Amino acid sequence: MAELTDAVLRSLRRIIRATSLHSRRLGKETGLTTPQVVVLREVERHPDCSVSEVAREISLSQATVTTLLNGLEDRQLIKRTKNDHDKRRTDISLSAKGARFVQEAPLPLQENFV
Repeated sequence: MAELTDAVLRSLRRIIRATSLHSRRLGKETGLTTPQVVVLREVERHPDCSVSEVAREISLSQATVTTLLNGLEDRQLIKRTKNDHDKRRTDISLSAKGARFVQEAPLPLQENFV
């Protein structure tokens, strides 16, 4: 049993290291973090989604997603608009610049694992 545990821990460490190296490379190539790229890809998949919908889909807290969206909005990669039917809700969509970025950006390593 101890051998299996050690093998699993070594494998997890390799995965974490590969993910970390890929994230650094992604950051250098794109100027964005892996979580930001994941958020952009989710918004591309579900245009006019809410913060809570994005958070649920990518398994991050709503507060974390809000912070990530603030950075993406500062870079003009996303747009936030009030929902026509429910003024309490803010819809998130890609800007034209964001759509181009998603088409050109390399995939986050985590998507390769899936």
